[in-house]
Amino acid sequence: MPEYLKALHERFTTTSPEAEKTQKELNRILARLRGQLGKSQRVLLLHLLDLEDDLRDQTSLDSFLAGVRLARGIEQAE
Repeated sequence: MPEYLKALHERFTTTSPEAEKTQKELNRILARLRGQLGKSQRVLLLHLLDLEDDLRDQTSLDSFLAGVRLARGIEQAE
């Protein structure tokens, strides 16, 4: 993936208030859950959360790139 597309993605990606609210709730629940889990279970949970973040980032980038390709296709069709 060209670095300039990643840079564009970072520049134009915004976080909605709804997403911020959901993130705060996720963090609150995660803190409660951490207190109830043993060390090995916390390690698995954190690994799962890391993978989820990676997947979310990749999905966001893929969506952005699809939008860029669509815009280029529309521009070329005119």
